[in-house]
Amino acid sequence: MTYEAAIFGVCAAHPWAAAWFRLGCVVVKAGGRCWQAKDIDAQCPSNVETLGCSGLALTRQEYDWLGWDLDCKADGSGGYVSTDAAIANARRLREKLNGCAEIRLSKSGRGVHIRHLLETPVKPDQAKSTAVALARGVWLHADPAALGRQCFDLWSRHPGPRGFEQIEQHWGIEP
Repeated sequence: MTYEAAIFGVCAAHPWAAAWFRLGCVVVKAGGRCWQAKDIDAQCPSNVETLGCSGLALTRQEYDWLGWDLDCKADGSGGYVSTDAAIANARRLREKLNGCAEIRLSKSGRGVHIRHLLETPVKPDQAKSTAVALARGVWLHADPAALGRQCFDLWSRHPGPRGFEQIEQHWGIEP
């Protein structure tokens, strides 16, 4: 099966993922390694663990969407002490974006991911500063690595009990 066929399979089973997959920038994890697939027509490894992407449309070299990764750790170091606290902050950012943000739990079901479809795409050198500017003022404690690489898993062979659970839908995007 090719990467493209694998993604179509994911989107058929989980229609919400279709809004976020960009076939030009597919990120794969298999055998303990993570990489960007260079050719969507290449064979997807049979031991694939996760598939994801960034909002980058490689043909245009622009980001169509931005994301924020809100980590939850019991001790609160580098993140939130609870999923509920992260969701509360995610909702503040969503409100700032007039409902134009999807809030969904991470693959583990503990962290929180926010994805925002941009009205106007941004160049790669603007993606991080745009994400930071949008989060400013709502005290969002987002993983800065994700703001730089803008890459999020959208499918996992073994998600957590609440993995990828939708909290809030992006206004104007049907699942």
